[in-house]
Amino acid sequence: MTISRRTFLIVGAVTAASVALPPFISVQASTANAARPMQAAFIKHDGYQCGYCTPGQICSAVAVLWEIRDGIPSHASPSLTEPPKLIASEIQERMSGNICRCGAYSNIIEAISDAAEASA
Repeated sequence: MTISRRTFLIVGAVTAASVALPPFISVQASTANAARPMQAAFIKHDGYQCGYCTPGQICSAVAVLWEIRDGIPSHASPSLTEPPKLIASEIQERMSGNICRCGAYSNIIEAISDAAEASA
C-alpha cells in the first residue's frame, strides 16, 4: 500500500492525515498492443461478451486475487483462520456484486482462474 498525505474536512474542520491507499487499478493496457494478464484471460475465455460490464469485472477480478493472496476470508470461506482457496465458489462469492447482463459468469470464473494460474 502507498501512504499518502491528504487533507480532509472532518466535522467542519480541515484536517491533514496520512492514509493508506491500495495500488491503483486500471483496465487500460500497459502498452498500445499488450493486454495485462487479467485482460488476456478475459479475451481467451470470452469473459467480456458485450463489454458493458467488462471494466468493473476486470477491476473486481484483480481485487479478488489480491484478497485471496492476502488471506482475507469471504462469506464462502469454510474457515476464518485458514487461508482461502482459489475455488469457483470463493470467486463467485467475491464477484457476486458484479452483474453481467449477458450471463458470461462461467467464462468470467474461468478467466479469473486462468489469470491466477498465469501469475502464480
